[in-house]
Amino acid sequence: RFAAGSLPTGFEGAFGPLLQKNTSLRSLTLDSNSVGDAVVVAIVEAMLLNQGTRLRDLNLNATNIGTRAGDALARLLRSNCSLEALFAHNNPQLGDSAVVACASALQENAETRLRKLVLACNGFGPAAGQALAALLR
Repeated sequence: RFAAGSLPTGFEGAFGPLLQKNTSLRSLTLDSNSVGDAVVVAIVEAMLLNQGTRLRDLNLNATNIGTRAGDALARLLRSNCSLEALFAHNNPQLGDSAVVACASALQENAETRLRKLVLACNGFGPAAGQALAALLR
């Protein structure tokens, strides 16, 4: 867990390599650290390479992520079976297209364990709302 603004400068690039082989980490909280899209893309790519990942909770609240990170998260949700909670609220640059892609990915993944998806305070429009509502059917 990295407290708000506590991520050391230059440490962002270490997440990908660390997660490529890690099988013990259960929760990663980057809440209120302005990591941006590149870090989330690296995390997702590492998790996709690591079939033994046991990461259950990923907290990306207020991390200044946008559509690139959203697209990467959709790729992860399409096939990942370990993640149980994804928090990505207060990222207004995420955009409707990322939410639609994530919702679609969850519908395609019959083995998902995701039980909590928090996307509040992102200013989504009707397309995102409809895609999320479709998950509840």
